Amino acid sequence: MSDVVPPDSPSAGPVSTSLTALVPRPGGGGVGVNEDGELLEWEPQEAVHLLQSSPVLLCHRRFTARRAAGSETRNGGTRGKRLHAGHFDILELFAFVRPAHFCVP
Repeated sequence: MSDVVPPDSPSAGPVSTSLTALVPRPGGGGVGVNEDGELLEWEPQEAVHLLQSSPVLLCHRRFTARRAAGSETRNGGTRGKRLHAGHFDILELFAFVRPAHFCVP
């Protein structure tokens, strides 16, 4: 894993060039692929912890958090818990690049 700090970045911390992609599973948990192409699986608690602790590549952050929490969502599994601020949400990227264009996540 390599860390790079862009020269024009005001950030003091390094920016990771490797990401894990996360897709929520119906019923809770998630599956993903790391930078080596390895398939990963997480139980609901592990997926919520991943979303809180490290940046991941995903589509529609709020939906992903609710779906990954599974049945815990009904009991407040993600309520009141802060997600990591550095997620890379491709839905937000699409909204930025193509404003006012409808899309389904």
